[in-house]
Amino acid sequence: MISVIVPVYNVEKYLPQCIESILSQTYANFELILINDGSNDSSPTICDEYCRKDARIRVLHQQNKGVSSARNNGIKHAQGEWITFIDSDDWVDKEYLLNFDVDKTTADIVIQGLCYRNESDVELAGLHVVDLPNMTLSSIATYSELANNDVLSLGYPWGKCYRMNILKANQLFFDESISFHEDHIFVFEYLNCISCIKLVRGTHYNYRYSHNPQSLSTKRHSWNELICASDRLIAEFQKLIVHYNLQNDAYIRRIGTYCISPRISALFNLYADKYPNRYSIMKVLFANSDIICRYYEPSSLRMMILMTFIRLKLFMLVDLYLSVLLAVKAILKR
Repeated sequence: MISVIVPVYNVEKYLPQCIESILSQTYANFELILINDGSNDSSPTICDEYCRKDARIRVLHQQNKGVSSARNNGIKHAQGEWITFIDSDDWVDKEYLLNFDVDKTTADIVIQGLCYRNESDVELAGLHVVDLPNMTLSSIATYSELANNDVLSLGYPWGKCYRMNILKANQLFFDESISFHEDHIFVFEYLNCISCIKLVRGTHYNYRYSHNPQSLSTKRHSWNELICASDRLIAEFQKLIVHYNLQNDAYIRRIGTYCISPRISALFNLYADKYPNRYSIMKVLFANSDIICRYYEPSSLRMMILMTFIRLKLFMLVDLYLSVLLAVKAILKR
């Protein structure tokens, strides 16, 4: 059985479409767990109404603790051998669960693609549609396909089916102390615990791309939360390089850049906010500059200059350079 976990928070506009799409699955052996994370709109009522009508649904109500807490609550109550996550403002095609083909696979995780949609449910042609090939990666000879199919950039929790026994054996949960890249950290941690990955063709997950300025994706995170996320990503990524014998240097640097970018953002935030002791904090941030410079690929002349100063541990020049950059930026905004 597949346990479908859906965290719910103030999504009354989209929740019925999400639930209906799950209940319409051609694959019958599933349970749906709706976790109401302290919603203050009609979402709790919608969850309860669907629960009364369909025995496959369970509803968990909790105080607002965030999406990671809601997902973790779902994991703790799940009864299936497999777990998949769906966001409550997204929806899935009727073949979504069937496409995982979990009843026949020996893989530890099954990953399929997705399609980006706008608020009107129309496909967004300008955004990347993830469509993977049918392929099983289970040996050093096939692990190179992780890079060829850009699997490590697919850090969102949905679009994947995870084995419950692996989650339990390794006590894998989402980190509730951070709200930035916590999903990617979870995926990295899981991949470090397994050896067989199955990719399946299909774009049956419909991700609603929102321009909501209040969404977590546009939230400005604190510098220490950014550092924490970056540290965790780098640590897990280094394990992945060894675990899967990754050899593609260009790909390693691309994913490494992604992992280190929150640390660079933290540095800019420190100076933009004129944070006290920012110079001392900056020196601690980049004390281990060898690892950072090994993986980070600057995308502009501005960043190349900054990373050169960091690599050489010329922290007084970093301090001066950032101060000048931000001063110029402030003048241009006037």
